[in-house]
Amino acid sequence: MGRVGIVGHREKHPGSFDIVHVKDAVGHSFATR
Repeated sequence: MGRVGIVGHREKHPGSFDIVHVKDAVGHSFATR
């Protein structure tokens, strides 16, 4: 994605994946695996 941000919190999903909530410098927040 090319965006750099601050990790807000990480959701642990056992055995599958983690969802990481990120807020970037512009103030947009998004989630990624």
